[in-house]
Amino acid sequence: ERQIRRYRKKLIDKKQAAQSFSQLFIEEAEEAEESVTEAAEAAVEAVTEAAEEAVDAVEESVKEETEE
Repeated sequence: ERQIRRYRKKLIDKKQAAQSFSQLFIEEAEEAEESVTEAAEAAVEAVTEAAEEAVDAVEESVKEETEE
């Protein structure tokens, strides 16, 4: 009976360790995903801003040429 209790305790400890590892892995994966999403959003914003500035510059150039 003593061996059974030890074996049972060992199994429970292994199961709890696996659950803890799984939870940690999931949390780290979610954090990584959030970081990638934030970086992608920042990149899209920067590209959009640069494109808007380029359009403004072209429009200004066209406007100046038509005034001449």
